[in-house]
Amino acid sequence: MQFQKILDLTKNVLTTVPVEEKKVLYKYASKVPENGVIVDIGTAAGNSAFIMALASKDSVQVWTIDPIENQNFLDKRTELGLLKKVHFIAGTSNDAVLDWGRPIDLLFIDGEHAPKFIMDDINNWGKFVRKGSTVLLHDYFWYGDYVQKAIDMAEVKLKLIDVPFGYFRDGKVGIAITKKL
Repeated sequence: MQFQKILDLTKNVLTTVPVEEKKVLYKYASKVPENGVIVDIGTAAGNSAFIMALASKDSVQVWTIDPIENQNFLDKRTELGLLKKVHFIAGTSNDAVLDWGRPIDLLFIDGEHAPKFIMDDINNWGKFVRKGSTVLLHDYFWYGDYVQKAIDMAEVKLKLIDVPFGYFRDGKVGIAITKKL
Protein backbone atom coordinates (compact mmCIF):
# COMPACT_ATOMS: atom_id res chain seq x y z
CA MET A 1 0.00 0.00 0.00
CA GLN A 2 1.26 3.48 -0.82
CA PHE A 3 2.50 5.67 2.03
CA GLN A 4 -0.02 8.49 1.47
CA LYS A 5 -2.92 6.00 1.53
CA ILE A 6 -1.69 4.68 4.89
CA LEU A 7 -1.44 8.24 6.25
CA ASP A 8 -5.02 8.87 5.14
CA LEU A 9 -6.28 5.67 6.77
CA THR A 10 -4.50 6.38 10.07
CA LYS A 11 -4.98 10.17 10.25
CA ASN A 12 -7.50 9.92 13.13
CA VAL A 13 -5.27 7.75 15.31
CA LEU A 14 -3.73 9.73 18.17
CA THR A 15 0.06 9.77 17.89
CA THR A 16 3.23 11.67 18.77
CA VAL A 17 5.03 10.25 15.72
CA PRO A 18 5.74 12.91 13.07
CA VAL A 19 5.45 12.10 9.38
CA GLU A 20 9.24 11.80 8.98
CA GLU A 21 9.27 8.92 11.45
CA LYS A 22 6.18 7.33 9.94
CA LYS A 23 8.20 7.14 6.70
CA VAL A 24 10.89 5.18 8.57
CA LEU A 25 8.30 2.74 9.96
CA TYR A 26 6.81 2.37 6.47
CA LYS A 27 10.19 1.79 4.83
CA TYR A 28 11.38 -0.91 7.21
CA ALA A 29 8.02 -2.66 7.59
CA SER A 30 7.73 -2.93 3.80
CA LYS A 31 11.09 -4.79 3.77
CA VAL A 32 9.98 -7.53 6.18
CA PRO A 33 9.93 -10.84 4.26
CA GLU A 34 6.89 -13.02 3.56
CA ASN A 35 5.53 -14.63 6.76
CA GLY A 36 7.73 -12.30 8.81
CA VAL A 37 7.13 -10.97 12.31
CA ILE A 38 7.10 -7.38 13.51
CA VAL A 39 7.03 -6.58 17.24
CA ASP A 40 5.95 -3.13 18.42
CA ILE A 41 6.66 -2.39 22.09
CA GLY A 42 4.38 0.43 23.28
CA THR A 43 1.00 0.30 21.55
CA ALA A 44 -0.72 3.44 22.88
CA ALA A 45 -3.45 4.17 20.29
CA GLY A 46 -1.80 1.89 17.71
CA ASN A 47 -0.60 4.34 15.07
CA SER A 48 2.84 2.75 14.68
CA ALA A 49 1.44 -0.79 14.64
CA PHE A 50 -1.14 0.17 12.00
CA ILE A 51 1.43 1.87 9.78
CA MET A 52 3.74 -1.14 9.94
CA ALA A 53 0.86 -3.59 9.36
CA LEU A 54 -0.46 -1.70 6.34
CA ALA A 55 3.04 -1.21 4.90
CA SER A 56 4.08 -4.85 5.24
CA LYS A 57 3.23 -7.85 3.09
CA ASP A 58 -0.13 -9.54 3.70
CA SER A 59 1.49 -12.58 5.32
CA VAL A 60 3.46 -10.53 7.89
CA GLN A 61 2.11 -10.55 11.45
CA VAL A 62 2.42 -7.58 13.83
CA TRP A 63 2.46 -8.09 17.58
CA THR A 64 2.01 -4.98 19.71
CA ILE A 65 2.54 -4.86 23.46
CA ASP A 66 1.23 -2.45 26.09
CA PRO A 67 0.08 -2.77 29.71
CA ILE A 68 -2.97 -0.60 28.91
CA GLU A 69 -5.66 -1.88 26.58
CA ASN A 70 -6.70 1.20 24.60
CA GLN A 71 -10.28 1.06 23.31
CA ASN A 72 -9.43 3.46 20.48
CA PHE A 73 -6.73 1.01 19.32
CA LEU A 74 -9.14 -1.92 19.44
CA ASP A 75 -11.83 0.00 17.52
CA LYS A 76 -9.45 1.27 14.84
CA ARG A 77 -7.88 -2.19 14.40
CA THR A 78 -11.35 -3.54 13.63
CA GLU A 79 -12.20 -0.57 11.36
CA LEU A 80 -8.98 -1.09 9.36
CA GLY A 81 -9.66 -4.82 8.99
CA LEU A 82 -6.49 -5.78 10.85
CA LEU A 83 -7.89 -8.22 13.43
CA LYS A 84 -6.01 -11.17 11.89
CA LYS A 85 -2.80 -9.22 11.25
CA VAL A 86 -2.28 -7.02 14.34
CA HIS A 87 -2.22 -8.93 17.63
CA PHE A 88 -2.39 -7.15 20.98
CA ILE A 89 -0.56 -8.45 24.05
CA ALA A 90 -1.80 -6.82 27.28
CA GLY A 91 1.12 -6.52 29.68
CA THR A 92 4.58 -5.12 30.08
CA SER A 93 7.24 -6.03 27.56
CA ASN A 94 9.18 -7.75 30.38
CA ASP A 95 6.18 -10.01 31.08
CA ALA A 96 5.24 -10.59 27.43
CA VAL A 97 8.72 -11.79 26.45
CA LEU A 98 8.43 -14.69 28.92
CA ASP A 99 5.91 -16.39 26.58
CA TRP A 100 7.60 -15.37 23.32
CA GLY A 101 9.35 -17.89 21.08
CA ARG A 102 9.27 -16.62 17.49
CA PRO A 103 12.07 -15.08 15.44
CA ILE A 104 11.54 -11.33 14.87
CA ASP A 105 12.22 -9.57 11.55
CA LEU A 106 11.58 -6.00 12.75
CA LEU A 107 11.51 -4.74 16.33
CA PHE A 108 10.22 -1.26 17.21
CA ILE A 109 10.95 -0.18 20.80
CA ASP A 110 8.77 2.69 22.01
CA GLY A 111 7.79 1.58 25.51
CA GLU A 112 9.02 2.84 28.86
CA HIS A 113 11.87 5.29 28.19
CA ALA A 114 14.08 4.98 31.27
CA PRO A 115 17.49 3.55 30.29
CA LYS A 116 16.96 0.34 32.30
CA PHE A 117 13.72 -0.43 30.45
CA ILE A 118 15.17 0.39 27.04
CA MET A 119 18.10 -1.90 27.79
CA ASP A 120 15.73 -4.62 29.05
CA ASP A 121 13.79 -4.41 25.78
CA ILE A 122 16.97 -4.58 23.70
CA ASN A 123 18.28 -7.58 25.68
CA ASN A 124 15.01 -9.47 26.18
CA TRP A 125 13.49 -8.98 22.74
CA GLY A 126 16.73 -8.51 20.82
CA LYS A 127 17.69 -12.14 21.34
CA PHE A 128 14.71 -13.07 19.12
CA VAL A 129 15.65 -10.62 16.36
CA ARG A 130 17.24 -12.35 13.39
CA LYS A 131 20.89 -11.47 12.81
CA GLY A 132 21.12 -8.52 10.42
CA SER A 133 17.50 -7.50 11.02
CA THR A 134 16.44 -4.01 12.04
CA VAL A 135 15.71 -2.70 15.51
CA LEU A 136 14.12 0.76 15.65
CA LEU A 137 14.25 2.77 18.88
CA HIS A 138 11.91 5.74 19.20
CA ASP A 139 12.40 9.11 20.92
CA TYR A 140 16.15 9.18 20.37
CA PHE A 141 16.42 12.93 20.96
CA TRP A 142 13.61 13.51 23.49
CA TYR A 143 15.28 11.49 26.20
CA GLY A 144 18.78 12.89 25.97
CA ASP A 145 21.31 10.14 25.65
CA TYR A 146 19.14 7.42 27.28
CA VAL A 147 18.64 5.50 24.04
CA GLN A 148 22.31 5.66 23.05
CA LYS A 149 23.40 4.59 26.56
CA ALA A 150 21.03 1.62 26.42
CA ILE A 151 22.37 0.61 22.99
CA ASP A 152 25.96 0.85 24.26
CA MET A 153 25.30 -1.09 27.48
CA ALA A 154 23.04 -3.83 26.12
CA GLU A 155 24.24 -7.42 25.88
CA VAL A 156 22.56 -7.82 22.49
CA LYS A 157 24.80 -5.89 20.13
CA LEU A 158 23.28 -3.36 17.76
CA LYS A 159 25.01 -1.16 15.21
CA LEU A 160 23.61 2.36 14.88
CA ILE A 161 22.93 3.09 11.19
CA ASP A 162 21.07 6.42 11.17
CA VAL A 163 18.77 8.68 13.21
CA PRO A 164 16.23 10.41 10.96
CA PHE A 165 14.21 12.95 12.90
CA GLY A 166 11.19 15.19 12.88
CA TYR A 167 9.55 17.61 15.27
CA PHE A 168 6.62 17.20 17.63
CA ARG A 169 5.39 20.10 19.77
CA ASP A 170 8.59 22.06 19.18
CA GLY A 171 10.71 19.11 20.27
CA LYS A 172 13.10 17.17 18.08
CA VAL A 173 12.28 13.47 18.01
CA GLY A 174 13.97 10.67 16.13
CA ILE A 175 14.10 6.95 15.50
CA ALA A 176 17.44 5.23 15.94
CA ILE A 177 17.83 2.72 13.13
CA THR A 178 20.05 -0.16 14.18
CA LYS A 179 20.99 -3.58 12.85
CA LYS A 180 21.47 -6.62 15.05
CA LEU A 181 25.06 -7.84 14.82
